[in-house]
Amino acid sequence: MLIKLIRTYSLYGPCAGNEETADMVREVGAPVFADVCDLSDKEDVKRAAKKAREQFGDITILVNNAGR
Repeated sequence: MLIKLIRTYSLYGPCAGNEETADMVREVGAPVFADVCDLSDKEDVKRAAKKAREQFGDITILVNNAGR
C-alpha cells in the first residue's frame, strides 16, 4: 500500500530514519526525506518539520507512524 501511495503522490517523508523503507521508496523513483526525531520533544519535531519543508515545500498530507 505504501508504494502505491508513493507512486500516486510522489513524496514520502519518514521521520524514523528507517533506511529499508527509504530504499524501497527510492526504488520507485520518489524523493525521500529520512530523519530521526524525538516526538516527545517539541523542538525536535519543529526541526524535523522545517527540514522536510525545506526539501518538499508545503506538506499536504502527513502520516504519523511513530511507535515503540
